[in-house]
Amino acid sequence: DRRQIRKESDKHDWTGLEKTLKEFKELSAFAQRGDIEIAADDDVVYQTIISAMDTAIISGFDDIGLVDPKSLSVRFTE
Repeated sequence: DRRQIRKESDKHDWTGLEKTLKEFKELSAFAQRGDIEIAADDDVVYQTIISAMDTAIISGFDDIGLVDPKSLSVRFTE
């Protein structure tokens, strides 16, 4: 099950991201896992990356890997 949280009106949906991550954490495949990959293009503001990491931690993912977007295990295409 892949989900993509999109920006709305140029604002990030942190609540939607947290809700989605918590739903994944409840799945048996993720219940015992704490790892997650986060990637960002070069033009993403640093604070946005930090906010994404903070949201992941709040959601139960405490082993965060910051990776190049081309190195993600799962990628979305437009």
